[in-house]
Amino acid sequence: MEPWLSRAAHVHPDRAALVTPGHTWTYRELHTASSAVAGALREWGIGHGDRVALALPSDELIIALHACLAIGVAAVPIDLRLTDAERGLRLHGVARTLTELPSGPPVTERQLELSDIATVMYTSGTTAGPKRVELSLSN
Repeated sequence: MEPWLSRAAHVHPDRAALVTPGHTWTYRELHTASSAVAGALREWGIGHGDRVALALPSDELIIALHACLAIGVAAVPIDLRLTDAERGLRLHGVARTLTELPSGPPVTERQLELSDIATVMYTSGTTAGPKRVELSLSN
């Protein structure tokens, strides 16, 4: 699967990619920011197949999610309103938890397979405890 964000940053660098109440990110800015986060993850030894928890506000979460996608790392979004016990369940098996955006050298995105895990989500747990659901790129 082609790394779409780098293509969008090349073809439409100044178009709005992400609009938040505080900022509008162009494709170039989103690509640059996510590449720096991906670079930090790589410097920490995190790579394809690992899981990284994202305990971040919305706009930062989107940047970190794209960083994870760029290097084939499964993103585990963490709702900031969860209790410590609820967070603990979701942190099982993660290589690192991001509570702020790190910065490292820019990276080149890797080609991804549709079977690669993109995100790990948790069910609401209405009849039992929340269950982990791995979503591949093909999902």
